[in-house]
Amino acid sequence: MTFNVTLKHACNLEVRNEQITTFSISLELVVAGKPKSASLDFEVVAHSQTVFFHPDGQYQLINKGLAEAMVADSLNRLYEGDLFGCGWPQSPPKDYPHFRVEENYTAVFDHAMIDPPL
Repeated sequence: MTFNVTLKHACNLEVRNEQITTFSISLELVVAGKPKSASLDFEVVAHSQTVFFHPDGQYQLINKGLAEAMVADSLNRLYEGDLFGCGWPQSPPKDYPHFRVEENYTAVFDHAMIDPPL
């Protein structure tokens, strides 16, 4: 099961302690819960971003496409590993862990203990 996360963040790019540019990112993530027998992990399975570059100081953005590609390349690193919050302990451990996401709740449960099974 997956759920959506929307983030907005203001960023600064500095080189040798000199600010080069500022930009903001509106990021939409699709996150999947990966239940394990004793913990719950999370990973990004899809994302989209909108980047807004802001004029700053003496430096001007000449190649916006290249700048957007560099931001996208950095964001693609989100797929390389689990997200913050992974390893959330489950007690007691689950034999057949499942993760359910609904509009107003999330649940981790042992599928073998549901009668009748979902």
